[in-house]
Amino acid sequence: MKNIAAAADGLQKSERNGGIFSLETNAERIIKRCGVIIFLIITLFSGMIFGAVGIMKADDTVFEKIQPLFSVFINTKNNVPPIRVFVNSFTISFLFAALLYISSFSLLGIPRAVALLFLQGARYGILSGILCMNYGLKGLLFYLTVNLSGGFLSSAAIVYQSQYCVDFSLALLLETIGKRKPDSPPLRNKAAELSLNSCFVIMAIIFASLTDTLLFFFAGGLFKL
Repeated sequence: MKNIAAAADGLQKSERNGGIFSLETNAERIIKRCGVIIFLIITLFSGMIFGAVGIMKADDTVFEKIQPLFSVFINTKNNVPPIRVFVNSFTISFLFAALLYISSFSLLGIPRAVALLFLQGARYGILSGILCMNYGLKGLLFYLTVNLSGGFLSSAAIVYQSQYCVDFSLALLLETIGKRKPDSPPLRNKAAELSLNSCFVIMAIIFASLTDTLLFFFAGGLFKL
């Protein structure tokens, strides 16, 4: 009986301290994480809308300066080498992932992560705007068929990484101001988790870049832009 009472007392303490048996605590963590992911997704789509509307309303001078930056992902008639399409796609997404990772180790990591995710969405929005303005419905179909498939994969990977960047940056901020809970995981564990997930993100970006390249050459030719 004493053992049972001791076990029950231990279970109650574990629940009060937010242990693994605390269903309420675990549920709160899941809800908070889902809330962060939803916010990040909204930020990404806001960037896409901003980019698309912005490029469509831009004057001719701005449009002519921006359009060449996206030409490698648009013009299928110039016999662009496959390696160039892959390198361009991978480099841009890798740059976003690297900046996100570095920003995580800053006290301003959260606003930086949000800004980078907004820019990630904006670049795909600008690309869609350029295609629609230059080629109309054919350009929109090209974007949905060719560009958006790899873009969806890379953007999903960036959103996935962003949640860990926000989590680590918040933990770092709370640690700095002395507001971190005593039972929170050590920062080194969170840093290891962030690094591991960032490696997964790089692998996803490689796959997304390969998808971009294959679709550009095998499906892009059907549109003859």
